Parts: sequence; structure tokens; C-alpha cells
Amino acid sequence: ADSTGGVLLWTLNASASDATSQQLSTAKIPIRSLAVMADGRVLAGDAVGRIHVWSAEGKLLATLKGHQGTVTSLAAEPGGQRFVSGDDVGGWRQWRQQPRAVESLLVGQTAVNSLRFHPSRPELALAIGDGTVQIRTTQGRLLQVWSARMSGHLSSVDILPGGEELVVAGSTGRVRLWSWRGVEGQLKRADTASVTAVRVTPRPEGKILAGSGDGTLWIWPVRGEGRKRLEAHQGGTHALAVHPSGERFASTGQDGRVRIWSEAGDAVGGANLSKQPLAALGYSPDGKRLAAAGHEGRLFLLDERGGVQRSFPTYQTRITALAFAPGQELIASAGSDGSLKLWDYSGRPVFVAEEILGHTLYGLDFDPLGANLAAAGDDGRLIYLRISNLNALLRRGCSWLADTLQRDGTLRELKDACQDMPTTK
Repeated sequence: ADSTGGVLLWTLNASASDATSQQLSTAKIPIRSLAVMADGRVLAGDAVGRIHVWSAEGKLLATLKGHQGTVTSLAAEPGGQRFVSGDDVGGWRQWRQQPRAVESLLVGQTAVNSLRFHPSRPELALAIGDGTVQIRTTQGRLLQVWSARMSGHLSSVDILPGGEELVVAGSTGRVRLWSWRGVEGQLKRADTASVTAVRVTPRPEGKILAGSGDGTLWIWPVRGEGRKRLEAHQGGTHALAVHPSGERFASTGQDGRVRIWSEAGDAVGGANLSKQPLAALGYSPDGKRLAAAGHEGRLFLLDERGGVQRSFPTYQTRITALAFAPGQELIASAGSDGSLKLWDYSGRPVFVAEEILGHTLYGLDFDPLGANLAAAGDDGRLIYLRISNLNALLRRGCSWLADTLQRDGTLRELKDACQDMPTTK
């Protein structure tokens, strides 16, 4: 490592004189300490208090924050999962490796704007900013790729009941059906310049729902002709969420409102939540909760009619995506600062990854079993978070934040959420 932020990862070949190197990027901040974990993960402490973690293959896994000064020392436990770090102002911290694998894969040269897991197969669909659709396995292997035949970028993707078809939308105001293997289907048109979000209701006679940049909502039957136009949000509709029953759906947008609709398009509830735009929305698997968030960085939990049950700060610059975990009381939030965080329903932090991409995250989805969380954003990378022991994650999340909560009296809500949670060292 050197003072320009360069870190070289060397691989020794047949002899010590025969070696190859790989450049690891750290945003040109001077590196002041290095260590290697037992599993080959590389740790680098920089001059602004951060610790960068790379896999043995050179993939950036996380950037950890917690020091007020330069990270001058790092030491890994021999054969273990812990390491300690120290800084030049007398602070030190003890860390554990995350109890799950975080994997990163470059899938394109432009943004991944949306992704959805298949309802029954270990596969997922990606809507890419270059106008293509990708089908990949949950291990990242590319199965199919095709052009969606829409000029401009793709903004959203969803999967029809049964999993044999998907629907994509883009910047041209069009929505198109495709088979899961790339056979072109019916085209739906909206009288708008762009479609920002698309969802499908999970019923045999289901509807295709689309939100637009001009604030309107559009409803089409999956099969057949006809459409319905709704005036939904002032300034733009940013996100849609469908209730698990398929009998209603929710929308949110630039005006900071959440609106709840029947499947037919009648307004049945909602709430004014924020003076700032809301960009993310999702129903819990049991349909009893609706989550909303946006530019304010606050996560709101609503009941089925739109009443606020709870809200809490996420300390993310701007929340761009939300997802509920199937079978677990767990919510994931993604931010424009590249952060990915997991919360339980009371607002306790379960997992915190700052700058997991270093860029805005747009797509976020759990697989049907809640075992994998996929995230993607504007740098063309796909991130997999392998969810494991959630009780351990709860304890560890509060443990990671313990020092900050003691120092910063403004974090009262997080401190209250963690006070009854035993921490680990």
C-alpha cells in the first residue's frame, strides 16, 4: 500500500520471482495500515478513518466506518473471524467478520435500474440501463440476455404469476411483456413520456400497473385490450407496491404522499408522510404493513389503510429502494449513498453496510425464501447478501453501533431500540 491510496494484491506463482498483481481501488485516500484475515480477506485502513475490506479475489466487500482519526493499525486474529483496529487519536475497535457472504458481480457497463427474483426458481431478472434484460441464477451465472426493443433505458421489471412471463417498462412510456426466455409478447402504451415503475397483481385475471414521470397511473389487463388512467401524484409517481392478495396496491411519488388503491383503481386510503419526495414502497409478506421511504432518509411503517404505525431514521442520504424479507420480520433499505441496511420492525439495526457500491442503489429484492438479498445500482454491479443467523445479526448490529450511540445524544431512537438487545464483542 502507499500514500496515494493504491493497494496491490499479489499472487505468487511457481516461484517468488514469478508473481502477478491486482490493483485495488480506495478512492485515492492514503492507506496507513494493512492486514489479512484467515480466509484471505484483505483489510486496509485509510487516513480518513475507514477500513476497506476486499475478498481474496480482489472484490470490494465493504467499507467500515467508526474511527475519528487515521486508522494506523490493524491486526487479525490468527485463524479467527475477528480483527482489531486503532487510530492516531487513541481510539480502537474490535470487529467480527459479517455472519453472511457479500458477493459482488459486474453485470453491465450501465446502471441496473430494477431486479426481481423468480417466484419458484433460483433465478432473477434484471432491467439494465442500456435497454437489455438479463436473466441470471442466484449464483450470478448469465442465462439469457436480450434487447427489450425500447429506445432509451429500462426503468422497471416485474414477473407475472406462474413465473413464465415478465413485464418491463422504460423511458419511452411503453410497457412490454416477454417470456422468461426472451420471446416477445404484447406491447402496452401509456400516453406519457416515461414509465418509472411497473408491477403486476398476483391474480389469474391480473392487472399491469405503471407509474409515470408526470404523476399518472396506468392500469391494463394482462390479457386483452383496454386501459385506465389515474391522476395519482403531483410531480411524478416514483414507486408502486402490490398487496399480496392482489386486491389493492399502493403508490408514492414526488409529493411525499402514499395512496392506496383497489385493483380497479379506486382510492381507498393513504397518508401525507413527508414534505420531501418518496421513492420507495413495499408491502410485508402478510400484507399487514406497508413501508415507505424517500429523500428524507426516514422509514415509515403504515397499516393497511395508511395509518402510521412507526417511523425511524435510517441515516441514509436518500432511500431509493425497500424490500421485506419473506418469513422474517426484516426490512432492507438502500440509499443513494450506496449504503445497504437491514432493520427489524421495531427499528433495530440488523446489518449496516456503508458504501456497499459507492454509488446509488436502485434495485432491491429478497428471494422467495428470504435466504438471499440482491441489490444493484448505477455502477453496473449486482450485490448478493446471503442472510443467515438473524438473532446474531441483531446483536451484532447494536454492538457495532454501541460506541456511536454512547457518544452521540442525537441518536436517541436507535439507542432506545438497542438498549434491550445483548451485544457481543
